[in-house]
Amino acid sequence: MTKTRILLIILFVVLYAASAVKTVNKAKEGRGAFIRQSRYAEMISHKEIPYRTSTSEEELYANLPMMLLIQKPFYAMGLIWGSFFWVTFKCMIILFIFWVVVIIGRGKGPPWPEWAQLLLLFLNIRVFFGDLTHANVNLFTAGLVAASLWFAVHRQRFASGLVVGFAAALRVTPMLFVVYFIYKRRWISLLGAIAGIVLFAWLVPGLFLGFEYHNMLAQAWFNQMILPFIKGENFTSFYHINQSFSGQFHRLLMDTVAIKADIKRGYDALKINLVAWDFQTVSIIVKLSYIIVVACLAWFCRTPKEKYAHPGNLGEYAIVFLATVFISPRSWKHTYVLIILAHGFILYYLLSMRPSGWRKWLPLVSLVFASICLLLFSDSTIGRYWSNVAEAYGIYLMGGIALFVGCAAILSALRLDDWPEPSPAQNNMPARRVSSA
Repeated sequence: MTKTRILLIILFVVLYAASAVKTVNKAKEGRGAFIRQSRYAEMISHKEIPYRTSTSEEELYANLPMMLLIQKPFYAMGLIWGSFFWVTFKCMIILFIFWVVVIIGRGKGPPWPEWAQLLLLFLNIRVFFGDLTHANVNLFTAGLVAASLWFAVHRQRFASGLVVGFAAALRVTPMLFVVYFIYKRRWISLLGAIAGIVLFAWLVPGLFLGFEYHNMLAQAWFNQMILPFIKGENFTSFYHINQSFSGQFHRLLMDTVAIKADIKRGYDALKINLVAWDFQTVSIIVKLSYIIVVACLAWFCRTPKEKYAHPGNLGEYAIVFLATVFISPRSWKHTYVLIILAHGFILYYLLSMRPSGWRKWLPLVSLVFASICLLLFSDSTIGRYWSNVAEAYGIYLMGGIALFVGCAAILSALRLDDWPEPSPAQNNMPARRVSSA
């Protein structure tokens, strides 16, 4: 075993150990998403409604009931042990996602150098650690999206759609992958997605909870999460933790608080708005940004259907995932757990194709800029307050946009070059260079 491989294993072990220790300590203090959401699991055990109702205006649980059913076995272990095994389970998901990117995402191309695998994990260490210690559910849905890519590369179209439907039954944003299937005319995957939605959003939870009670839950969730969006009502969190287009535009274009006052830490409330437009005007701008993002997906996602194992499929999954983060009105920094797809796509293209000109520099600059945004601006480097200020100005969103641009540039280059494929090569990486013309 090489030194680089040993370092890679050590980094995984350190990530797991540090996450497990911090998660358990937070659980003992009654903190973390896993602890907070335990009351919702308790509510469904007593046939209560963990969503906002006409008699309670407080917004409670944000996900569909199926997610609570998945977590119930962990809650049955107790909050401390449940937290430990939940973070352990999510670390296993990280291993799977990493394997999909390194082994499956490269298609039929040459293997990754070990140092590049180490770099790939390092680039994502902060976002992985953040979601693990926050004890949220983002990594579970991320693992389902990665599984969809795995099935797609192996031409298991129905299964590829089925797991996307499963993800959409947990959080609504993966529905964008259903739109992606329609655009790519992957009809079998579309049927799988529909089956997954029916199975995991209705049949399975209905069997466990009772169909009448589950229908009440689904209706309450729809009224809380979807109906305000359809009506154009103000339900988006504008605070710095929101790293979506909606949160960012509202912070910059409306007279709203970006960082709440914190008397204990001596923080005053902070506003960063450049103008003070009304909510309806900003909402129109936000919706236009959604249209632009979807149009970009349509323009750049052109990998031929017959090239099922081409690395371009990894790039398409990467930008569709980033689009879900941009479009969702509730994207926090922990939602960015699947940016490893974009990191992997850009790194592998630069290493395997060895491009020149703009084909090299645009993705490379995008990757470096995104790495600066996502790694250097944290509580441990610049302090809690200034880290919050960086988030208020959308530091995660800017990193995500940079990765989107880098992936889009590569997809454009591949299309212009008639979709060349990296060939199994001497010394693990081909000597081929792509023209800059």
